[in-house]
Amino acid sequence: MKNRKNEIIALAVLIILQSALFVFFGFQKAYIHMDEAYSLGLAGYDKVEIQDNEDFYNTWHDGAYYEDYLALQEDELGEFSQVYENQKNDVHPPFYYLLLRLAMTFTVGHFSVWPGVVINIIVYAFITLFTYAIVQRILKGHKHQKQKSAVIAFLASVTMGSLTTAIYIRMYALTSLMILMIAYLHIRLKEEPEKKAKWFALIGVVALIGSLTHYYFLFYLFALFCHQAYRYLRSAEFKTLAFYVLTMAVAGGLSLAIFPYSIQHMFFGYRGEGFIDKLKNVPQFLTNVASYVWTVNEFGFNMFLLVIGIFSAFVFSYRKNHCDRTKPVVMPDEETKDVLKSLYTPTVFYFAIVAVASPWIELRDIAPILVLIFVLVIYYFQR
Repeated sequence: MKNRKNEIIALAVLIILQSALFVFFGFQKAYIHMDEAYSLGLAGYDKVEIQDNEDFYNTWHDGAYYEDYLALQEDELGEFSQVYENQKNDVHPPFYYLLLRLAMTFTVGHFSVWPGVVINIIVYAFITLFTYAIVQRILKGHKHQKQKSAVIAFLASVTMGSLTTAIYIRMYALTSLMILMIAYLHIRLKEEPEKKAKWFALIGVVALIGSLTHYYFLFYLFALFCHQAYRYLRSAEFKTLAFYVLTMAVAGGLSLAIFPYSIQHMFFGYRGEGFIDKLKNVPQFLTNVASYVWTVNEFGFNMFLLVIGIFSAFVFSYRKNHCDRTKPVVMPDEETKDVLKSLYTPTVFYFAIVAVASPWIELRDIAPILVLIFVLVIYYFQR
């Protein structure tokens, strides 16, 4: 009981520290990116773009005109349908924008970055908790397991990439949380198959919310689904496989019932058509992969990934030649290997698909898996 209490206190302290760091950088936020302006406008305005107004062109407008686009007004408080309508006419699903609109009710009448930043601060608190739970599982059997897990979870949430994502008023932090949650639930499903009805239900709920948060979530979910389905096929658990497939089918059906415009966005919008064209361009794909590897190095490891790799290789070589070979080494058991496989398989798949799908090489598209990349790299290096 005492250890549990100390664990909770330690996690609370780390979350408070990271939240204070996010608040500090939130105060340093000097401008908003164009897409952040779209986030606020799509959540609180009655049109996708302010330039759709009839009086936009050939007329001088003061700051209040543009603030009207970026801020929720008193007479708009009950008009939630415009969030749905705006997303139907844009290229993203509506869940994040609904949360942002609710947060904007605390700053009615004037523009503020804090509704978006506060959402991300809260989201990152949960990201740290789920990261801690995942790392604890893959470090099972290691000395100082909980302490290591807490430190890794904290560090993953305060990388340059996480700090940037936390103060970026877009849906990428929330997408990262959805990915970590769905990954964690699949780990629990493996470890507690006797409670599969409970885990299937939770997986279905997260799959539904994730698909309504960002379409890139589906890349991760697809690979994770294939990995889990293969496990059931390999072990001849056909009944469980049928329930698993049904869970995903119900989640997908509900997602389309809530927002049927997803089909248009993904397959017939300019993003979907561009993705199909890029699949044919292998040299560009390889260039994008290399660019994203560098982006991960820059934002996930603050340019220290190569240094970590070289240092780890040196340590490994030294231990191999000089250390006591009779000393026991903690190696992952078969269950842990399977857990690791369920983490890195969809992570690598997501990385590869995003390298094809992204119109530009930017942190934001890789941000949803940056925490998992950090965790997996640190795990393999620390061994």
